[in-house]
Amino acid sequence: MRAAGGRRGAGLKPMAEFFVPVATEPGIPGCSCLDTVVDSIDGLTIVLRAPDASGSRIELIFPRRLALRITDEGDRLRSMDVFDGRAATPLGMIEGSRWIEWLVAESLDIRAQDRLRHWCIVTPDDIVEVIAHDPPNVRLCDGSG
Repeated sequence: MRAAGGRRGAGLKPMAEFFVPVATEPGIPGCSCLDTVVDSIDGLTIVLRAPDASGSRIELIFPRRLALRITDEGDRLRSMDVFDGRAATPLGMIEGSRWIEWLVAESLDIRAQDRLRHWCIVTPDDIVEVIAHDPPNVRLCDGSG
């Protein structure tokens, strides 16, 4: 996985949140729909389904997630400008994340902010956000499963 742009400097107050698209292998079609979310002892698995009749699915697996938030995209109208640039891929990182700042404050600074990443998956109907230390593992599943 690779993100465009660099990290903001440690200790600097972020100016604004913005979506940084992240390319994956295999790639994730930009119009994939949220199919399933499973949070278990093995980690968080988010399944996206292809918009066509193939039934193929993409699984994004976060082995160690700290927080999960799912919102209907219609209820995030004020934030939609943050997600500009998602056309190429629905997966990205949110730089300047206020949610990470909130989580760090709630943990009384136990969580090291510079190690956390705010991942975002934007689908036509939902916005799924995850705070995790590591990027997701991405796996393509055929339509037979």
